[in-house]
Amino acid sequence: MSDWGSTNRLPAHVALVEGAVLGGDLHLLTRPAYPPGGSETPLEMLNRSEPFFALTLTDGDVALVPKARVLEITC
Repeated sequence: MSDWGSTNRLPAHVALVEGAVLGGDLHLLTRPAYPPGGSETPLEMLNRSEPFFALTLTDGDVALVPKARVLEITC
């Protein structure tokens, strides 16, 4: 079985520039392209080329968060 697309969940709070704070789980890649080995860090996730990232909220819903609107992430 392939592990393509598998992620590690990391509990986090995401503060947005408009003042909202979202709580939930970040999805970090289990095998980032660089550096090899280990899991992706939140900083590496933010530096991916995609303009959004997924956050599974505490109620189970999923939010696509625009990176340009993020003020701070605490894990």
